[in-house]
Amino acid sequence: MVSGEGDRVRPVDLTPAGFVEKWRGVTTTEKASSQSHFIDLCRLGEPTLHEADPTGEHDAFEKRVTKGGRGWLRRRLETRLLRLGVQGQAGRS
Repeated sequence: MVSGEGDRVRPVDLTPAGFVEKWRGVTTTEKASSQSHFIDLCRLGEPTLHEADPTGEHDAFEKRVTKGGRGWLRRRLETRLLRLGVQGQAGRS
């Protein structure tokens, strides 16, 4: 399930229905599945963290953050949800 993009090979983008079907009923812990879940969110039309920033300078799952304010992952998720037209859920804590 890959498509060629020049010299790179990347997984085919998921559809929203495919995403829902894949994640419906998943019972693993948030910690166990959060990175896979986020990568699949990216496949709804955006590059994954590694595709967007292979060095991890700006985007990474494990990156030092400071206290206060909203974290970068939360901001990225909110931006992704807004692009997909999902409103009202992203700002909730």
